[in-house]
Amino acid sequence: MNYLRKIKQLKSIEGYIIFATLGVICTDLIIVTENWLSLGLFLLFTRRLIKSRQLVLIMSCFFIMGVCSILFLWQVSTNRDASLSDDLLNQPLVLRINPTKIKVNGDVMQAVGKSTLNNQTYQVRYRIKSADTKKKIGEIDKYLIIKGVFNINEPNFKRNRGAFDYKKYLRQQNIRKIADLQKVQTLQVDIGHNPWEYLSLLRVKIKRYITKNFGVTTASYMKSLILGVKDDDFQKVKGVLSQLGIMHFFSISGFHIFFFLSGLHYIYLRLGGIKNYLLVIDTIFLGTFAILTGFSTSVLRSTLYIWLLTCNKQLGNRLTKLDCWSLTLISCFVINPFLLLQAGGQLSFALTFFILFLQPIVGGLKNRIWRGCYFSLVISIFSIPIIAYNFFEWHLLSLVLTLMLIPIFSWFLMPAIVVMLCLCPIISIGFWNDFVESILNKFDEILAWLSINSPGHFVTGQLPISVFILCLMLIMYWLAVSHKTKYSCYLVLLLILIIPSSFKYINPVGAAMFVDVGQGDGFLLKLPFNKGAMMIDVGGQRKYKKEPWQEKIMTHSKADYGVVPLLKSFGITQLDQIFITHGHEDHFGDLEKINDCVTIKKVTFADGSEQSSNFKEQLKNISHQGTQIERTLASNSWLINKHLVTSLYPFKRGDGGNNNSLVLTFTIKDKKFLMTGDLEKEGESELLAHSNNLKADILKVGHHGSKTSTSELFLEAVSPTEAIISCGVNNTFGHPHEIVLQRLIKKNLTIYRTDQQGMVYYQWYPWSRELKEGETMMESD
Repeated sequence: MNYLRKIKQLKSIEGYIIFATLGVICTDLIIVTENWLSLGLFLLFTRRLIKSRQLVLIMSCFFIMGVCSILFLWQVSTNRDASLSDDLLNQPLVLRINPTKIKVNGDVMQAVGKSTLNNQTYQVRYRIKSADTKKKIGEIDKYLIIKGVFNINEPNFKRNRGAFDYKKYLRQQNIRKIADLQKVQTLQVDIGHNPWEYLSLLRVKIKRYITKNFGVTTASYMKSLILGVKDDDFQKVKGVLSQLGIMHFFSISGFHIFFFLSGLHYIYLRLGGIKNYLLVIDTIFLGTFAILTGFSTSVLRSTLYIWLLTCNKQLGNRLTKLDCWSLTLISCFVINPFLLLQAGGQLSFALTFFILFLQPIVGGLKNRIWRGCYFSLVISIFSIPIIAYNFFEWHLLSLVLTLMLIPIFSWFLMPAIVVMLCLCPIISIGFWNDFVESILNKFDEILAWLSINSPGHFVTGQLPISVFILCLMLIMYWLAVSHKTKYSCYLVLLLILIIPSSFKYINPVGAAMFVDVGQGDGFLLKLPFNKGAMMIDVGGQRKYKKEPWQEKIMTHSKADYGVVPLLKSFGITQLDQIFITHGHEDHFGDLEKINDCVTIKKVTFADGSEQSSNFKEQLKNISHQGTQIERTLASNSWLINKHLVTSLYPFKRGDGGNNNSLVLTFTIKDKKFLMTGDLEKEGESELLAHSNNLKADILKVGHHGSKTSTSELFLEAVSPTEAIISCGVNNTFGHPHEIVLQRLIKKNLTIYRTDQQGMVYYQWYPWSRELKEGETMMESD
């Protein structure tokens, strides 16, 4: 040991564990993402490591990277091979379901279950048959062992740009299959097999106790801030919190854990506890707390980091805080190799890394209030590139709210809900329960008002990785030179604010997109440099009457998963014009939802479509917000930033049905588009009789490929080279019909189907002469 202490290289490793961490990050990205950028980062890191000429450091880094590589490869390969063989899929499965993973919304139950046969994990879905069954599911507080008949499916790929990638999300949870429960054969309960499972069951009981004894809003806050549970009531305000950029206050993090740990230390020492045992107390508490709160990314990072800091302090501070952060990241990588592909992982580790360097910088400021304000302002600005990269938007108000909410959470909210939870089993707290409930309700109302009425909401669009890396480099530069010069630091902070929000104005890519809206139509035209955008139909779905117990607490339209994130991914905050082809809900149903998210300057529709009562109501609502409403017939034209859109049909006012569909044509570069709505054979014949030239390169096939549309004569007259069929997956109408498909195949057309390939899109640049070939989301998956 004495000999080892004399080796200079061994001493030089202290404070340099970050090198091993950087190597692990590069290695993980190569294995998980399999792209050239990750390999380039690895080569740059290797070059820098070798230039250090510290033999022990180099050998240590490569040893750690080698061990982690084996673990990453094993976990990723296990994840990829998690599907069952075909012969097993046709047999009944026996799944063990964790009650903490059961979620019920309306008449749909979702859960996570593990097969007792091969330990594979499934996302379980079940359509609840009755109100009584729903009540019983809500009372489950033990593990369930279900033997039943399951319909096994692959999760859907991301069907539109900017949409939530459910398949990727499940893959990161080591879930490769969705199991739809069709029939229960046997059902057993299990109380758990180890202390971890007992604590998980305790979490369910605490959650139920909170729901039963506190007001709806108070209970929602308690479950979120103490247990890390985001229930249905919390989902109602989640959108507001996300838009204002303060969602991190409601996710358990180091702030919450330090609060609980400080309170535990105070009570323990006041009761005469011995300081030497604090490490044991902290270890037990942190482990228990991590299990009770569900081992989320932020909880795992916070508990590990705080525990390492505590151990380091007990050992005489042999490691730096950066060393502890590095060891935490490596440990979390070993548990979850997909960590940095998740927004939570990026925010959690990046911001704590920035804080380590920022604390000494702001520590030199004498004024305590200014020190706190400056720290909150800078760390909020540093978070903007990460938030914009993952969510395509950020709010200027988040900079102010972050500063204001820290004392509110520290001095009022956290102490109040903890004290109430502790006192509830002992004394009556009815008055305080009502008092806190009223304050929290008012607090939610203020946040909701701010999200709607306050300026400063920036929709950035999807940032390229190059822009994201540039922002990170600016942050690192700021941390490096902030102690030297103030003016350049202010300029860098300003650039970090401006670059994510301004990229969409220099993005030269234009795109014509047939959006996957399910069983319906939706088309978006986005012009280069964010100079304009228009839509033809917006999708939507019919609403069916349900029993009160079947109604979902949080309902989402198709637009929430399709059109809205697509608009945000391009940074679109205004639509110059929306054309609604006719008065059926699968073409106009999501109009109001889109109007809530972006400004619509004009809505144009075929004269007669307003006879649909639902459409008329939506037009009335959006016109009150300043949208111009316009009826039209054939032979009208509109100019959308030098792009001419012309109407070819209908020739007279109709009833808003399929044969009253607005038929539009426009040209982009060398391709002519023909959009036919749901026009059927009768309307096609009328159009053929009045139009001399219907030729187009790209045809949006009428009525989702129904056999009542796209006649031989019409197809012959249009003579397209490509055909787009917009229809829903496994739709009940049987669209597209085999007869229509055979007609298209006979003409040797390139056929795209949104039900099979997701969104279909064509891109171009202002300086190009031709439109690029069509691409689909399935190809990019």
